[in-house]
Order: sequence, then structure tokens, then C-alpha cells
Amino acid sequence: MPETKDFLDALTDRRFVAQWNSARYFKGLKFQVERRYVEAIIGRFERDAKRYNKPNPMAACPVESLQVAMLDAAAAGLSLSPSLAHAYLIPYAPVIQFSPGYRGLIHLALHGKTVTSVQANLVHAQDPAFQVWTDETGRHIRHEESRAANRGAVTHSYCLARFANGGYHIEVLDRAQLDAIRAAAEKRPGGGMVWKHPSFVSEMEKKAAVRRSAKWWPVDPDGHLAHMLEVADKHDPIDFDRADTDPGGDLLISEEQQLQLHAALTDMGLEAQLADAWLLKAAQARGYSGIQQLPVTRFDEVKGALQDRAKLYLERGQS
Repeated sequence: MPETKDFLDALTDRRFVAQWNSARYFKGLKFQVERRYVEAIIGRFERDAKRYNKPNPMAACPVESLQVAMLDAAAAGLSLSPSLAHAYLIPYAPVIQFSPGYRGLIHLALHGKTVTSVQANLVHAQDPAFQVWTDETGRHIRHEESRAANRGAVTHSYCLARFANGGYHIEVLDRAQLDAIRAAAEKRPGGGMVWKHPSFVSEMEKKAAVRRSAKWWPVDPDGHLAHMLEVADKHDPIDFDRADTDPGGDLLISEEQQLQLHAALTDMGLEAQLADAWLLKAAQARGYSGIQQLPVTRFDEVKGALQDRAKLYLERGQS
């Protein structure tokens, strides 16, 4: 079994340093700085093992897995700085795993300049106010956090993203959706490891909302948003469109079909935010929390109903 010294020695291997420098997504990442962060992480695991008289989880992982995890972080463009909380090294035998945090994904997306701000948060049962509603101006959210030490169980996760073009997107996941996403992650061979760690459950619940929301964000010409989605899918794959993420068990419409429904309205002349509101109402009228929860078997029905409604709406507006 490797010892702490073995991991520290691996950080001085010249060939590895060259690989790391070559793998960097952002050239502003510096190996000497990241090495100090990793050394601190290694030291923390060793101290915790001695303090709590438990085995050091890193000792059950090969040294090479630490190097692979660091290369993954470099390729993602995320620092392992504990204070930034952009990414983590998590030792789960038989390997040390790189995991991007929700703050890291937001950091990558903001480089594209089309997204100006992203807020991710959890709603707890004791929070005095949480409301999501849609009117003629679009979708809105209000959340007031409890100041109590115990805010109760998490009931929802949400993400609010604002765009450079003045638009915005609100994504909300309820408890059933979060449980289904976790169950889907844990069904993967060797998957769901981060979800099983009590220290990271809240992080993953926020990240789930960010990732689902990001599918609706405007892309940037330099591909930073595409890179962010690629990083998320590679290191924590979640198929939001499959039945195993849906408690009802039906195959859900794909992201492309969601965009088709949206385009069917905007192409007829509706504003984008009004189209968002209509999609939400169409889903809720059929008993679903959002259009992403619509079964694929109801796609044609909903598309036709939306187009018929839009035609009447526009005809009345012109009369």
C-alpha cells in the first residue's frame, strides 16, 4: 500500500509535470501552485486518519490514480484550491477520483461571457418562503432562507442564470427529482460515489440543478459552455432524458425535443420568455413539474396544442 511519501514523490516526477502542463485547459493554471494544494489535501487525509484512528483512504488507492485525477483537473481547467471549491480529489478505492464542483462548472461557463451570473441554492423545509410562478412576463422565483440552526430537510434545488442578452433561466428540481437523479447515478457501474459521501450530497444537489439549467444557456463562440458540459458529463454522467431519472418510469422527451417545442413557438412570433412560460404551463396542465418531465409519447400532442394556442393568440393580437 502506498504511503504519504509515495504520493508526494509522484508530484515531482518531471514527465508527469510535462503532461500536466500540456493538458491544461487554461494556461493560467500553474503546476507549482496546484501541487501545493494537493500536498495540503494529502496532509489533511493523513491527519484525519490519525485523529479519528481510521485508515487513510488514500492508502487504498494507487499513486498513479492521483496523477490521473490531477491531469483530469488540469484538462477541465479547474483549480484544486480548497478555498475556491471548484473541484475535489476524492479517494474512493480503488482510485482517487476527480470531481468538478458546481462552483467550478459555473466558473467555466462564465468565461464564455454569454452567461453573466449563476446562483445555485437549496431550499429547506423550515425556510419561511419559497415560491415559483409564471405570468405573462415569464418565470419568477422567491426564496427566503431560515436563520434557524436546523433548517430541516432539503425539499428543492434551484439554479437562476442571467444572460448577457438580458434573458434569464430558472431551473427547479424537487425532492423526487433529486432522489431520482441520485438513484440513476448510483445505478451506473462504479457510479454515484460522490453522492454516497455525506459531505458532498448538498454539492451534488446544487450541481444537478446547474447542469440541467445549463442546457438552456446561450452558447459562446469560444466553446466554454460546451467544454463545461463535456467536463460534467465525463466525470459525473447523468442522463436527464432517460426513464431512470423519472419516478414515473416513462421515457422523457430529449433536450432536442424540448428545444423543438420552444422553437415551434418562437418561430411563430412569440418572445422567448413567453415561450418558456407556455411550455411550463403545458407541462403543469398535464401533471408534470416542467417540460423536461414530459413523456416522449406526449410530444406530438403538446406540440400541436401549443401551435394551435399560439395561432389563436397571435390572431387576436392582430385583430
